[in-house]
Amino acid sequence: MKKFVVASIVLSFCSVSFAQLPGAQSLKEESAMAIKKQGIDAAPRSPLADPGCSFLFTSGTNNTFLSYCLTSNGNVTQLITPAGHFEIEVPVEGYGICDGFTGTEYFDYAFEDSLNWGPTTATTLSPTSMKFVRTTSDGVWTLTQTTTQVASSSSVKVAMRLRTIRQTTGRWSCCAMRM
Repeated sequence: MKKFVVASIVLSFCSVSFAQLPGAQSLKEESAMAIKKQGIDAAPRSPLADPGCSFLFTSGTNNTFLSYCLTSNGNVTQLITPAGHFEIEVPVEGYGICDGFTGTEYFDYAFEDSLNWGPTTATTLSPTSMKFVRTTSDGVWTLTQTTTQVASSSSVKVAMRLRTIRQTTGRWSCCAMRM
């Protein structure tokens, strides 16, 4: 009986953490409209590229209001702070890696990608933090992104860790993040 009560409580908290806040659907719809308005839907991309809002985070009010959307691959597609001020309205945030040994480029800017990434594993770490892990389709690089809402301010921190899976002499990379 105790296990049932504990499980019920845990499931209740989980469902609350994933519940959409009032206005969340309209934010997702506004994001989709902004993407279409810019013609981004027409950009060539792999089936894994995702310009949509898969994860919505909202907190605060007025000057402390913060709302942001993350794609299933971890890109920030919308950022509003304070209330009514769009900092990112069209998904142009992303990252790029250049493999100096092979000359291969890997990038993902939400609306387009380099077609050489594998699927992303997304994990909810807390109500204000998510972790995204993906490996390149050739198995050379693994990128780990952790996106966290900063508690003391209306901001979002994106931390990235890049590691090579296969060691090759002379390998180097340069990384770029675009917003």
